[in-house]
Amino acid sequence: MIGAASNPFKLPDGPSATVRRWAYALLWLPILFLLLVVLPSCQAIFDKFDKAGQLPELTIWVMTVVRLNCRAYYAPTLFFVVGLLILDATVVALLRRRRHASVLVHGWFIGICLLSMGVLWLAISRLFLEFKSSGPP
Repeated sequence: MIGAASNPFKLPDGPSATVRRWAYALLWLPILFLLLVVLPSCQAIFDKFDKAGQLPELTIWVMTVVRLNCRAYYAPTLFFVVGLLILDATVVALLRRRRHASVLVHGWFIGICLLSMGVLWLAISRLFLEFKSSGPP
């Protein structure tokens, strides 16, 4: 017999830590690949645009982060990833104490996933597609 305290219709308190980490890894991997592999290999091209004064401001900032990352042996990226995982664990632990924990944790998870897609869209549209109209320096 099912006890009065158990509810067969109760949702779990959000995705498990393993599911969240796998989803974050798959969704943030293209951005990390862009920062760690693609942009450092295109640094000479961006330097030519920068000397010609045709480099957008956002691209200048991103290339500064890429240079810092390369000079610091990718420690800034490592600290950023570890910091995001700690932030996620902390927020999920706090949200699970609230009344509608399942909805809040799922909302947090979906929000972080959508944020990764937005960052990737911003990176592609602002870093690369602005050069299409300007042409080579």
